[in-house]
Amino acid sequence: MDFYSGPIFILTAMGIAVIYPLFMSLMYKVGGGVRLVRNNLTVLVISSGMGVLGLWLNAVNFQLQIAAVVWLVVVLSIAAYYWNSEAVSPLLILVPTVFGIIIFYRIYYHLVQTIPLWPAVTMGIVSSGLLSGSIFLLIVKRLVVGKHAEQIRFMHWPLIIVLSLLALRLVRTVIVMLIGMVEDPYVGNTLLYEFIFANDRDLFIAAAELGIVFPLAGYGLFWAQIHHALSSGKLNLLRTTAIGLWCGEWLMKFLLFQYGMAF
Repeated sequence: MDFYSGPIFILTAMGIAVIYPLFMSLMYKVGGGVRLVRNNLTVLVISSGMGVLGLWLNAVNFQLQIAAVVWLVVVLSIAAYYWNSEAVSPLLILVPTVFGIIIFYRIYYHLVQTIPLWPAVTMGIVSSGLLSGSIFLLIVKRLVVGKHAEQIRFMHWPLIIVLSLLALRLVRTVIVMLIGMVEDPYVGNTLLYEFIFANDRDLFIAAAELGIVFPLAGYGLFWAQIHHALSSGKLNLLRTTAIGLWCGEWLMKFLLFQYGMAF
């Protein structure tokens, strides 16, 4: 797996940096103050910086590296502008996403060897949305301890987005596994589930459990509890679910590089 660690790291960091502003745009309704804004900006800056650094350390493509640096300057400028603010503009904070999607696609073009490329890019956006949403929920959870549903409605949309992305991934994975065909060098054309179960069954099961089933259960349970006062203990469910999701995402990306299959 070490052979793929660099590309997986780049896709993960850049994906979070590009998609996270979508969740930050929800903060204008939160009113969490300067500290909440800074915490979210810190996530954006760190993921952006690590992603661009990974591009340079792995020497992916010089023109892409330069474009990523320019994009990083934009991210840093927006972060500096909002650093002492109590809220962010939902339009301005989305600028890194608008320009970042182009760079994100180019990164997949240079790192991922799949034809066609669009399924990998699409599921990469889904993956980045799940990672970003899990981080966002962890950051805003401190605002809701002991509060009731009417006071924490701003958590509904992030949860809906994360649960919807998980449901989309589950449906797509089932369909692709059942009807997808791959070229096996030993037996010719074979169904995807037969190929996976013959070559890396345990890895796929672990990835599916950690990246789909466990997060669906965890975030679904949290959704059921959100209509009641949330204690610190109940909010720890978010941390446990996020850890499982992150592990599952790493395994999903390993399958992408190992077999060229996007889940």
